[in-house]
Amino acid sequence: MQNFKFKNFITKIKETKNPQNILKILFILSSIIFAIPSIIYLIKNQTIYQFEPYFKYLLTNNIDPLYQTFFYIIILSILTLLYILIIKQRETLFKTSKNMYIFILIISLIFVAVVPFVCSDVFYYLGIGRLDSTYNQNPYYVTIKDYVEQANNIKYLETDTVLAQGYINDWSDSTVVYGPIWTLICKIIATFSFGNIDIGLLIFKLINVIVHILNCYLIYKISGKKIFTCIYGLNPFILIEGIAQVHNDMFVLLFAMLSLYFLTKKKNIVLSVIFLAISTGIKYFTIILLPFIIIYHFRKEKPLKRFYKCIQYGLLFLVILIIPYLFYIKDMQVLSRIIYTARKISKKLLYNNNRVSNQSTKFGNYCKRYTIRKFYNNIFLHMYSIIK
Repeated sequence: MQNFKFKNFITKIKETKNPQNILKILFILSSIIFAIPSIIYLIKNQTIYQFEPYFKYLLTNNIDPLYQTFFYIIILSILTLLYILIIKQRETLFKTSKNMYIFILIISLIFVAVVPFVCSDVFYYLGIGRLDSTYNQNPYYVTIKDYVEQANNIKYLETDTVLAQGYINDWSDSTVVYGPIWTLICKIIATFSFGNIDIGLLIFKLINVIVHILNCYLIYKISGKKIFTCIYGLNPFILIEGIAQVHNDMFVLLFAMLSLYFLTKKKNIVLSVIFLAISTGIKYFTIILLPFIIIYHFRKEKPLKRFYKCIQYGLLFLVILIIPYLFYIKDMQVLSRIIYTARKISKKLLYNNNRVSNQSTKFGNYCKRYTIRKFYNNIFLHMYSIIK
């Protein structure tokens, strides 16, 4: 009887007008399976406060980290395979761009349930935001650790789990290294957390989902092709790093894409430069796009005029970039503080990586932390040639 039912099920699948939809169902199910350890953890603990099992995919100390990493790679490999197949079948699976956005949204919301088990940065973001918004401290000069350990301030940890989680974070002894736009974003989000780390993390993740969908929309508007939107929007690595781990690169990309959108589609160089300055105000590396944007817009002008335009819009860029700094900068020493903190963080990352290496087997170390990212990056770099 069971065999008969199974055969009928297979027959119905084969008779389906769009059997490729099975790929979407499998991708959703695989994403849910990926999120199950996090869901179990949250049900069991009822909070993310004092989260501890970093770099352990199954979020338990009772199973060897090597086996947990093995499970992680298996599920990630399945997601990657389905991801590639969906990209190849994109025109059949997504008849309209709306269908594509809805599917990306569904997958993104599933990854909201995944706790940040690979990186604790989001707790630092919320911590410095809380330090700024509630306790009126300048995070470019005062660290979370310094503030908490001042006389009588440790009492705030009892009622403010956002500050408390930031205090036990690896970066609690570091001042801010990001631009002021990001610090302002963190301040706003931390304000609406009301001192509750679970609310703060959920708000951060949901905002990242919105930013992710906006990025997909901009990619499609700029390129006019579903392939590029799917490559970005359904990429498991981006979903894990951007939504599960809540990194700020999605915001950097959002304003960079807005800059390119107004440059290529609206021919508005002023708004393009403004949005690029905002992007640079989060992470500084997007400044390298500035000369290319200006030269591209004035590519038909004579070289001397292009040079003058570079100076003109370069000054506009600097003004927009400097304005948000006025909320925080007291003196020029902050620049040396940022450089010093960036070096300190780099050394700490190197130390942590070496510590993992000393405590792991050779294979386990290869699979864990940054090597996992390198492994997945290699898959992504070769993906387009596979599609071709």
